[in-house]
Amino acid sequence: MTKQIRHRAVGKAIIPGAAMLTGFGGEALPLGLQGRTPVQTPYGDLPVSELTPGTLVETFEDGYKEIRAIIQRRAWASPSERCMEHWPFEIPAGALGNCEPLQLMQHQAVIYESDLVEKMTGDPFVLLPAKALDGYGGIKPVEPVGDQLVYELIFDHPQAICVGGGTYLLADDALSFEVALGHQKIVDNCKALSWEKARLLMKHIEAGTFAEGRAMVAAEVD
Repeated sequence: MTKQIRHRAVGKAIIPGAAMLTGFGGEALPLGLQGRTPVQTPYGDLPVSELTPGTLVETFEDGYKEIRAIIQRRAWASPSERCMEHWPFEIPAGALGNCEPLQLMQHQAVIYESDLVEKMTGDPFVLLPAKALDGYGGIKPVEPVGDQLVYELIFDHPQAICVGGGTYLLADDALSFEVALGHQKIVDNCKALSWEKARLLMKHIEAGTFAEGRAMVAAEVD
């Protein structure tokens, strides 16, 4: 991994105790890492729920970086919000370079790497919401079990971190939200795609229509 992640300043919309950010048409968007998500540290993978401020975590570009703070909150403010539209996505082992299965919230921004993406964009990496990968490599929504706590890791600068033994995702929830809405192009040499553009890209990948996919991505980042 050699790509540099650079972030614009984004006002954080999350405060301790808040459950969601509000996005598409005022819809509430669950965000955060589930407690059992394995995060790579110098001591091996540790569940997010066992991390503490001061723990070193593997990042996409900057090696191991220290967690400065952790925000913990409920994934859903009420049982009614655990509707199918808000179910997390199950990522089977190997689907995104991960050695272990993962569950990610729908609008979690992940780094997707593919030779086919490189043919379309000139770079093997794109940043996109997990929801856009529905159906790819067995990725699918799964019903959550009861109330869950989710966690946001805070660093000196927003980071993409390694989870599941090989998948990189943004640890900053507000930035994942911005990516899902298409408001931010925050990654140098790694194109950030909104949910709609990312879903269209995946359709082109599945169909093998590289020229159309290349034109679509170019239009997104211009």
